[in-house]
Amino acid sequence: MGGYTGVHWDVICDVVPSKGTGWCTRRSRRIHSGADFYINSAGIMLGETTVMQTPFNMDGTPQSMRIRKAAQYASSIDQVTEILTTKNNGLYTNDWLIGDTKTSEIAILLLGTNSHKLWRSSKKEFPGGTEGFYWSVNNAKDPGVRKEYVADHSNAPFDVVFSAVNRDIAFMDYYRREKGPSTPSAR
Repeated sequence: MGGYTGVHWDVICDVVPSKGTGWCTRRSRRIHSGADFYINSAGIMLGETTVMQTPFNMDGTPQSMRIRKAAQYASSIDQVTEILTTKNNGLYTNDWLIGDTKTSEIAILLLGTNSHKLWRSSKKEFPGGTEGFYWSVNNAKDPGVRKEYVADHSNAPFDVVFSAVNRDIAFMDYYRREKGPSTPSAR
């Protein structure tokens, strides 16, 4: 078997719960949504990319339970953020792209175990100065979340300085091409 594994997520699951909002996700024939993409009937869209693992909190709630709850009950970016950050067990650290069709707002929620960073289009918060454009890759953009990778918070031995990776550079190149020549550089 070669190529990208996304071809195996070939089922759309339309959930109509007795409480909360209905929601859809793309998945394989298993119960878990390995694609981590959700849309609910309240107008919330969610998708994630995994970033480097932050510490485990054994008293927390797994991401799969928190995202199901967000998909089922959240009707705003604030509610998604509250659900995903409450009692986080830290496993499966994510960079969530969030959209709200009712307000036309988009956001990124970078979710560590104890730290998180929310960038919102309504507040004109765009990492890297990419006004009007968000991207999600396996590279945490916030120093507070990156510090959670470090066993020694004095910054040794892990370097917490943000460095653009290939996908960051590709997204910045795309942004520059679409936005015009006066845009920031990732290099």
